[in-house]
Amino acid sequence: MKESTKLLLVAQCLAGTAQAGGFALIEQSASQMGYAFAGGSAIADDATTVFFNPAGLTEVPHQAVGAVHLVRTEAKFDGSAFALDGVTSTTGGDGGNAGDTSPVPNFYYARPLHSNAAFGPGVNVPFGLSTEYDDDWKGRYLAVESHVLTFNVNPSLGFKINDRLSVGAGVNV
Repeated sequence: MKESTKLLLVAQCLAGTAQAGGFALIEQSASQMGYAFAGGSAIADDATTVFFNPAGLTEVPHQAVGAVHLVRTEAKFDGSAFALDGVTSTTGGDGGNAGDTSPVPNFYYARPLHSNAAFGPGVNVPFGLSTEYDDDWKGRYLAVESHVLTFNVNPSLGFKINDRLSVGAGVNV
């Protein structure tokens, strides 16, 4: 094996994964927020189980559940910034508070089809929010406004195999 190949393999083993959750929203369920999402995939006490565990649909009566969460964010910049050439330091303010207050809705529906099957669609916003810095802030050459909005539609089915086992599947679109 060539030295360059060995070096590449070692580099891959040492590399971490990139994780970016700055715009991730975990407001899929008002009832689950009350539990701090502890056991969220095991609890099937309302139609929000569509998102967390579609097998739980077999335990939920005919039901519709919805909520709107208000999320207030703050984003403040403290540091220095450079122009697009990567060398020239830019001048300007700190951008102010780039955060915002945004509504984050969700809706779920559960409907038993017969004694051992159920259907349930869900609609939620898994990623979103925005930032807007002042026009004269130091980082204005990189970004002033950022807006992210996604909708997730999640049709799901649950099937009861016996009194102790249910299975489910759903598609996130």
